[in-house]
Amino acid sequence: MDTQCGDTQHAIVSPLATGMASVAGMTPACSSYGPAEVDLLHLCWLVTDGICSRRLAPFLPELLDRLRRRQALREFPVAVQARVAQMSAATVDRALKPVREQTRTRRGISTTKAGTLLKRQIAIRTFAD
Repeated sequence: MDTQCGDTQHAIVSPLATGMASVAGMTPACSSYGPAEVDLLHLCWLVTDGICSRRLAPFLPELLDRLRRRQALREFPVAVQARVAQMSAATVDRALKPVREQTRTRRGISTTKAGTLLKRQIAIRTFAD
């Protein structure tokens, strides 16, 4: 028996065995937001030139209002717009993670190094000159 919580070993191990090994009250990331919300959030993120979620989240209600006035949100229902306007910064971050990873430019194995052709074209003064 667990002396701190008063739980038996069976009560502790059975959720682990059944695959319910999540923290109590926690749900998978962005499970309450569907593809429509993520698509609208992606549109807002692109309009703001890919700013970070900490800056985007407080700005979402005003941004959605301005986009609504310009008739840019005709394809998104009002309920979806209201849900996106209430998203927290952490939720925005989790929802945009796949999009950001997809659009991130990947660097190669190494960066460009100065070659001998370039070295020959640049005149370098030394103490002898």
